[in-house]
Amino acid sequence: MISNTSSTNGTPPPNFPPERIRKAVAAPSSGSEVLSTASLEHLQQALAADPEVRPEMVEHGERLLVDSNYPPRAIIEHIARQIVESDDLSAQD
Repeated sequence: MISNTSSTNGTPPPNFPPERIRKAVAAPSSGSEVLSTASLEHLQQALAADPEVRPEMVEHGERLLVDSNYPPRAIIEHIARQIVESDDLSAQD
């Protein structure tokens, strides 16, 4: 059973952790929202540091391209069976 973690009258449910209640109550309310860009800057730095092309993945793809056993026949047959057994959605109104 899924327990309810929210309340419609603004009070937390009985099993709500007390430390979260204290944090919520103690949070200052200035009346205006402030957008923090620290996370955005960190994300942009991480993306800039990540190479656009990963040579090891290109090599892996090239190996698979020339492998006559990839993808395995069992996988091809499984996918083909799913396609054949699927409903024809174009026939529906």
